Amino acid sequence: MAEDDTSVPSEYFQGTRNSTKRSRQPEDKLEMQTLKKRIEANMPLSIPLTEALRVGSDFFSYDSIELANRLLGCYLVRKFEDGTVVRGMIVETEAYPVPGSAVLIRAVHPTHGEERMVINRASKRKAALTRPFKSHELCSGPSKLCIAFDIDKLQFNEQNLIGNNFLWIEQGENIPLDQIVTSTRIGISGAGRESASKLLRFYVLSNPSVSVRDKAAELAKAK
Repeated sequence: MAEDDTSVPSEYFQGTRNSTKRSRQPEDKLEMQTLKKRIEANMPLSIPLTEALRVGSDFFSYDSIELANRLLGCYLVRKFEDGTVVRGMIVETEAYPVPGSAVLIRAVHPTHGEERMVINRASKRKAALTRPFKSHELCSGPSKLCIAFDIDKLQFNEQNLIGNNFLWIEQGENIPLDQIVTSTRIGISGAGRESASKLLRFYVLSNPSVSVRDKAAELAKAK
């Protein structure tokens, strides 16, 4: 199937329109209806399902710190039941090396299916949009990412990504070590000073979708 050539207006992502003081709710509602119609008329948003690029079980055999680094540059892919696919490059992770160790994917840089991500994000907002979503803001944090990819506990909690038909990870770009920033994890101050001070967050330097930049760590890396 050919790539969908009906695109969402670029200003919807870039936020180039002038802001106004009047309420935008009627205009926002019309924009969302138009966006939904475009997506419904062109289902599925087509990208090749590159099965050969899916990572296998060996990829997850490393400890959480090594895995958190290896995930940077890989692609998180979500396929919906209607055939729509969203895809983004993993640009920020956190390692949790404790019993039952895990890696948190904190941020993804969208590369495919932004239209669907916008609809998913907008559907969870209680108030009307005051400005368009910018592309790099769609998945710039774990909560935003889960909403944009429609990842919920009911469907995906404790699910194996190997062979999963709706959520998987693909091989991606090799991020050079000098482009990986190491920093402290976000939002765990309650775990105590020792745990909170550990350098177990990793992100791609200068990527705009990173949730929180550590400028001090970036400066130290540049020296």
